[in-house]
Amino acid sequence: MYTIFMKLLQTMIPLNTNILEAYAIGSSEEQAFIQNLALFFTSFYKSHIRVLETPGENIAALLMGVEYLTKISYVDDTEVFKVCLDFWNSFVLELFEAHHNLDNPAVTTNMMGLQMPLLPGMVDGLGSQLMQRRQLYAEPMSKLRMLMISRMAKPEDENGNIFRETMKDNDVLVQYKVSNLCFASKVG
Repeated sequence: MYTIFMKLLQTMIPLNTNILEAYAIGSSEEQAFIQNLALFFTSFYKSHIRVLETPGENIAALLMGVEYLTKISYVDDTEVFKVCLDFWNSFVLELFEAHHNLDNPAVTTNMMGLQMPLLPGMVDGLGSQLMQRRQLYAEPMSKLRMLMISRMAKPEDENGNIFRETMKDNDVLVQYKVSNLCFASKVG
């Protein structure tokens, strides 16, 4: 059903459509459609992304849907961005935390949603599976990184002009650097 949906979506909104611009100039019905599309993709992927990751024609449809969701994430609407950000946060956490837990196979299989007995030598198989997943999403993660950089809060002066603020090292600055490093390491 998902692949059929993606084929129909492509006829309605071709993949090369500038969704950011289409949303900005679209009618309220068209904007609602894009908002609902964001809700659909995020909800569907939270529950069914593993099924789509199985080898076959699903992979192309999955990556196409992730591309649509990335483009929707650029939409200049706070609520749409929040929906997308919630999904991206949980997705990136799952994708990269499992890699960091390779030394504990029980945690890794649980995070990956796998229901299988742990066998000797299985860590290598999980490591390979995790790397394949990360490679599958390498291009979308690169685009996601650019999105997050573009949406970062930037300091402004009283006229609304963005400026580079220099601060002495203090607790707030250290916390800011740590949170950025943490996010950057998860996105790749």
